[in-house]
Amino acid sequence: KLGIPNACRHKWRPEDDELLGTMPDDELARLLGCRTGAVKARRQSLRRQCKPTKSCTASGAWGR
Repeated sequence: KLGIPNACRHKWRPEDDELLGTMPDDELARLLGCRTGAVKARRQSLRRQCKPTKSCTASGAWGR
């Protein structure tokens, strides 16, 4: 390890977790300044459904 901090890693706070599922992942990612994939992974790890959007319904994630 070089001791260089990972700038891509988002430090999740409780107030960030409360926002999961209240808006599409890409919008929340923009708001938090992280990647859409990070939001999706966190939301799925907490077993929250995504806001119904074209991308959620196309992947079958909504309504499970």
